[in-house]
Amino acid sequence: MATRMSAVALLLLVVASCGGGGGGTPSDAEVCDDGTDNDADGLTDCDDDECAGDTACLPVVELCSDGTDNEGDGFADCDDDDCWEDPACYKVDDDVDLPGPDGDPSLDLDKVGVKLVNGTATFFATMEGPWPPPTTAYSWFVYFEIDNDGNTPVAGVTVQRQNGVDATIPTGIPAGNITIRQTARGIWARLTGVPATGVNYYVESGVQLTSTGTRVTDTAVSAPAPLP
Repeated sequence: MATRMSAVALLLLVVASCGGGGGGTPSDAEVCDDGTDNDADGLTDCDDDECAGDTACLPVVELCSDGTDNEGDGFADCDDDDCWEDPACYKVDDDVDLPGPDGDPSLDLDKVGVKLVNGTATFFATMEGPWPPPTTAYSWFVYFEIDNDGNTPVAGVTVQRQNGVDATIPTGIPAGNITIRQTARGIWARLTGVPATGVNYYVESGVQLTSTGTRVTDTAVSAPAPLP
């Protein structure tokens, strides 16, 4: 019996000397990326204020031209709305305002990006005001278009709301070839199966605030322009 008691006491002493088997001790420095509460203050890694400013704890920022989805949100470079205001991504910086009183900043084009690679066209447009447009607007639209060298549309899409009804209307390609994504920063569109004759692009937006009001429009380019 005495021998067994001595063994139990020795085991308890070993456990105590090891800190109970979890974390470190208050004298230890916090390591910010090992999943351990090194300094035994109840806070681990980036939750510990000792890790403020550590590179392991800084916010991940999307880099707009490295071919990598840095944030891990499924969108890399110019497909990520964090990059839509980056000069590496937009093609047009539109500084012409929609005329009042019928214009609305949420349909006033600001930055517009476009690219066409192997039959896939990708567009984005940011606006001077918040997106989406106000539900009080009677109607609005954003139109993305790829044209041939005779400025005839070969692929396009209109995203619109007419009297409260949303619609996505394809031009030249099936609806299944079109993907639309809307974020607080604006609207993004991907068109696949674009004919090889597509060489120019055109982007337009418009709004009619009331059923009896005047529709006003904004264009990224005055006429279909060569693709970048």
